[in-house]
Amino acid sequence: MKQKTAKQAFVTFVMRNDAFIPGALVFAYALRRQESRADLVCLIDEHVTAAGQAALAVLYDRVIRIDSVYVPHGKRHERQDRPFLFTRFQALRLGRDGDLQCGYEKIVIADADLLPLREYDTLFTAPAPAGVINEDKNYCMESEAGQYIIPDSVFEDGSWRWHKVYADLPFGAPVPKEITDRVLTDHDNMGVNAALYVIKPSMGLYRAIEADLDDPFMREKIAAWPWPEMQYITAKLSGSWHNLDLRYSSFNGYPVLDVLNGIHYAGLKPWAIKHRSVSHYAKKTDYRLWYRVFATMLLQYPAVGSHPKVRDVKRFVDTLAERIEALYTPPSTGAFDHLF
Repeated sequence: MKQKTAKQAFVTFVMRNDAFIPGALVFAYALRRQESRADLVCLIDEHVTAAGQAALAVLYDRVIRIDSVYVPHGKRHERQDRPFLFTRFQALRLGRDGDLQCGYEKIVIADADLLPLREYDTLFTAPAPAGVINEDKNYCMESEAGQYIIPDSVFEDGSWRWHKVYADLPFGAPVPKEITDRVLTDHDNMGVNAALYVIKPSMGLYRAIEADLDDPFMREKIAAWPWPEMQYITAKLSGSWHNLDLRYSSFNGYPVLDVLNGIHYAGLKPWAIKHRSVSHYAKKTDYRLWYRVFATMLLQYPAVGSHPKVRDVKRFVDTLAERIEALYTPPSTGAFDHLF
C-alpha cells in the first residue's frame, strides 16, 4: 500500500506467528472503507512470516518489524501471550522523536480483534492519553441467568449500564486519578482497556517503561497482575487519562450492532476456525458481520487470499454461506453499507 503523509495513524500488531493475520487485514480494510485519513500501521515481530508481511502490506501503509518484548508472568500457563503483551508499547517509537522514523503526532493503538464499524477517525479528537474505562465486566454487558439483557435505554439513546456508571465521564473527559489508581489495590480491576488507546507517541514514555521493566520490584508487580500491560499502563499514566466511549470497542456486539462504532471480539476470534465452538459462534450476528466484511475484502483485495491463514478462513466462510441464508444482512438504516 502506498505510504501517505498523515500526522496520525492507527496502529495494530501481529506477533508470535501469523494467526492474527486475518484479523489485522479485516481491521485495516474496515478503516479503508471508512475512508480514514490516518495512516495504517502494523507492527510485526520476528515470528511473523514473509508471506504474512506481504499480505499485510497490501492494506497497510507501513508494516514495521520490531522485536517482541518478553516480560515473565506468573500465570503464563493460563494465557500463553501474557509475557509478550508489552510488545504493543513499541508503538510509542512512532512519534516525532522516535527511532522508527515515522513522525506521527497522535496514534490509536488497537488490537487486531477489533472491527471498526464507523466514525473511527473521531477517536483522534480525544485528548491523549485516552481509553475505555473497564473496571467491571458487568458494567459492559448486563445479563441474568446467563442471558444478555438489553435495557430499554439502548433503543432510546444507545446507552446501557456502562454509560450510567460513567455518566460524568463522557467522550474525552478527564478520568479522576482516584479511579485509575484502583488497579493498584484491586487486581480484578482491569483499568483502561488495552484494546483501544489514543496516545501521543513519545520516546520519553517508552524509555520510562523500559526502566520499569528493568526494576525488580515493578517486574514482580507486573507478574502478579492478571492483565499486566493493561493494569500497568493504567497506573503509569494515572491522573492523565481521558475516557472514550465503550461504543467504539463493545464486547462481542453487545448490546445491538446498530448503536456501535466498533466491536471487540474478546475471547474466541472469528478466524479461529479450528476451535470446536466456532461453528456455534458463527451463527451470531457479530460474527456473521465479520465474515461478511472478510468476504467483501477478498473481492476487493484478492491478493491477500494467497496467505494460508486467509485461505483457510475463506474456505470456512464459503461453507458457512451455504449453511446460513446470508452471512449478514445490514440494517435497513444503511448504517454499515460502506463496509460492503
